[in-house]
Amino acid sequence: MFCTNCGAQISDDVKFCTNCGTPIAAGTSADSGTGGQASSDRTVMMPSAAQPAPGGAVAPAAPGGYAYSARSGSPHGSHGLAVVAVIMSILAVVAVGALVFVMVDPLGLRQSNGEQEAVEVEQPAAEESTDDPETVDVNITYETTPAPSPAPEAKPEPSSPDYVLPDSSSRLYSADELSGLSNWELYLARNEIYARHGRMFQKEDLQSYFNGQSWYTPRYAPEEFDSLGLLSDVEQQNAATMLGLEQSRGSEYL
Repeated sequence: MFCTNCGAQISDDVKFCTNCGTPIAAGTSADSGTGGQASSDRTVMMPSAAQPAPGGAVAPAAPGGYAYSARSGSPHGSHGLAVVAVIMSILAVVAVGALVFVMVDPLGLRQSNGEQEAVEVEQPAAEESTDDPETVDVNITYETTPAPSPAPEAKPEPSSPDYVLPDSSSRLYSADELSGLSNWELYLARNEIYARHGRMFQKEDLQSYFNGQSWYTPRYAPEEFDSLGLLSDVEQQNAATMLGLEQSRGSEYL
């Protein structure tokens, strides 16, 4: 028989046209030799919005208004479905992961708690470092050095039984040092300076005293000695200091 849509010859036992896919109604018969018209009791399907079929034929709409495509069984369609399925699976996994994260830590407090714990752990170290200075006791004691008291001036004391002032020819004596001597000792110490150089004395008490000293050797008369100028500057100053002290006292030996 022949397809009522495209006119292609098809087998009698098929339900769809193998050329255009048009359904074949049951009880439809085809004219075998002439390609004539079908019998009067055949139901004719009206085509609707058919797409051009291969060879220039137009494929009619399927029953119920659905059109059948000749390429519905193409492998490209199954590949697209697989891609869509993979994408949906990935989205589902991401959604599940996000849901789990939100349920476990809804407000993101885990990280902040971790940071807070780190701060709390480090804080005792800071407090410990600040406590260290409080445990250190610094005691500063100031020791006052007493001002040195002036050493008392040494009073001339004869270091040798033969001299009243053994150093009267080598160092200067102050009036304070000589103030400890009596008037007799001052009288002897002043003339002792002259006696060392061999001067002789007109006063008997002085001449008698120095004649008894082992170191005394009389050489010069008073007038001769005074003209020679044998005394040093130190001896002259010491003799003047002693004479001034004797005069201030009003010594009886002057």
